[in-house]
Amino acid sequence: MSDSDSSTISNQKPVENLPSAGAAAADPLAKKTSIAKRLRSYWWIPVSYCVPYMVTHAIPAHTAEQTMVRCHNMGLMGLVVAALIYLLWRADCRYGAKQLLHLSNDIQAKALIHILGMALWVCWVGIGVVFCMAHDQVYELVPNLPGLQAPI
Repeated sequence: MSDSDSSTISNQKPVENLPSAGAAAADPLAKKTSIAKRLRSYWWIPVSYCVPYMVTHAIPAHTAEQTMVRCHNMGLMGLVVAALIYLLWRADCRYGAKQLLHLSNDIQAKALIHILGMALWVCWVGIGVVFCMAHDQVYELVPNLPGLQAPI
């Protein structure tokens, strides 16, 4: 061996001190933190269903069955709207955004993006509720008028 080869070998760290990839994968704490991170980043899924459900449940319909059906429909609408907004945001991050949010250290920008996303969700869910109310009023039979068998 030459002197240059022995100097490069002596400058390298021993292999025993380096963590192996298998040891990191077998570490249960690493899995828990990744699962906890994922659960924390997808908090909006149950919230987007529960908030419209609870708001609709506070305004009862004629029967308990109608109330539960309306609550379920509003919850699903909130969930679908939230998923649509999330998919649009991910597409923007992938194809249009110059800086990814999860790589940014700017806390104010992150907070502003989340607040604007929630405001957009509230607006779209409100529009969906108005559409559903208009649909129910147009296609609901009027029980007090004789001779109406089908909607006009």
